[in-house]
Amino acid sequence: MRKSELMDKYMDENTFWHITSRLNIESVAEHGLVPRDGQRNGESKSVEDPVPRVFFSQGLEGVLGQANNLAFLVNSFIENIERTSIGDTGKNVKKKMQEFINNSVNNKIEENDTKNGGFIDIVNFIREDVFKDGIDENLTEQDLEKIIYNIVKTIWENDVCLKVNLEEGIDYSWNDFNYNAKGTKKVPMTKKNMHAFVGHTITPDKIEIITDENGKARTTWNVFKEMAMFYRKEHPDKEYLPVEEWQSGFEDENGQIVYNGQINHRKDYLSMFIEIENLEQSHIKSTQDLGRETLEEQKDTALLDEIEQVQASQEKTITNQRESK
Repeated sequence: MRKSELMDKYMDENTFWHITSRLNIESVAEHGLVPRDGQRNGESKSVEDPVPRVFFSQGLEGVLGQANNLAFLVNSFIENIERTSIGDTGKNVKKKMQEFINNSVNNKIEENDTKNGGFIDIVNFIREDVFKDGIDENLTEQDLEKIIYNIVKTIWENDVCLKVNLEEGIDYSWNDFNYNAKGTKKVPMTKKNMHAFVGHTITPDKIEIITDENGKARTTWNVFKEMAMFYRKEHPDKEYLPVEEWQSGFEDENGQIVYNGQINHRKDYLSMFIEIENLEQSHIKSTQDLGRETLEEQKDTALLDEIEQVQASQEKTITNQRESK
């Protein structure tokens, strides 16, 4: 596995991307990307993953679309958790997520049935641990958005981006298919959700990990922000980053769907997350500036007090000298 900085030429529509936990770096460097299924301890935790496969996305549209799709899925899981009077407020969700990821094991071949901090394990942790008593029924939509932000951003802050140099016919085929959410139906692969052949390992020589100029692995969150900026520059007229889109329509008297040309789309979570972070950083800076101003005011007040004390002492000395004459 080689180290590579993120270059403009990588952000085209032909590059393949795989996102994995930072805990897997050593394993990937030694063994490559080893296919896994949805089994955990002999039990299926993801019916759409009945067979072991390595998933990836193609192109900037694909990887950013899949980023927004992950956030959409987390949002869907949160929406389906019961609202209760004793439910969790989510204020500590970032800390709990970080502890969970830190305590996960890496993706070693001999530990295929253990938790490795992958998406399946994260979803189960959210359901069964963080919100085991439900979600506080008094939370606002803005509160829920902050929970989604803290969950997904924490995942990406602990993930790394891998550029995988795949060959059609050797590593994957567009004639292959995915499974629907219920695992009951075969559906076409898409650029945001592709996979290698069943049981096929992507060897280390085909993998590049995205690093900074010093060779340190960059977080997926850091890389996604740069990708988003590049995408907006390349598509200045686009109002949102890649998300699921569909046309509005209606069924006519013959049972045919007639589309009206109106394009609908899911929420652009990635842009929303970037905006939330910018607001947080702006608030921190304002607080720091206020703290510095307050400190300077305190210094100025102390200096004035010192000057007044010196002046008072001098006046007293002068008065005493006059009285002694």
